Amino acid sequence: LYDGNQIIENVPSVGWMIGDEGSGTYIGKLLITDYMRYTMPEDIRTMFEEEYHISFEDCLNAMYSQPNPGSFFSQFSHFISKNIDKEYCYNILNKNFDDFYKYQISKYTNFMNEEVGFVGSVAYVFREQLREWACKKNINIGTILKAPMDGLIEYHKAQ
Repeated sequence: LYDGNQIIENVPSVGWMIGDEGSGTYIGKLLITDYMRYTMPEDIRTMFEEEYHISFEDCLNAMYSQPNPGSFFSQFSHFISKNIDKEYCYNILNKNFDDFYKYQISKYTNFMNEEVGFVGSVAYVFREQLREWACKKNINIGTILKAPMDGLIEYHKAQ
């Protein structure tokens, strides 16, 4: 929480492996978990396999033996974006938002009376769904930026 001069409250990130709610990596982890546990609806599973040609073993290898497992997971957020009209994909996105709310937003004192801004490609790509979700949670959304640099440029232009 920034008061215009300094950060007055901060909820720390615990990193992509055990947290990172709200990110493309987290969306991918949710999707791959369902894929590997066979809890993904069959029609979505078929679409997923046709697009990615990935096996259970490929997933394990990418997670435990290859560099950048976070990047492995985040690539699957594109699948959710392309198929957001499917109930399953929409629900994955909303679980992502719900978990971000639970572990981040709701931890700020008096957050309901603050304007909440979002920075990052997930917030930007899914801004329509994010605004819809936030409205249901009575969260006042302010700025949604694709990249932090966008906000820094605007800040310095205003000075």
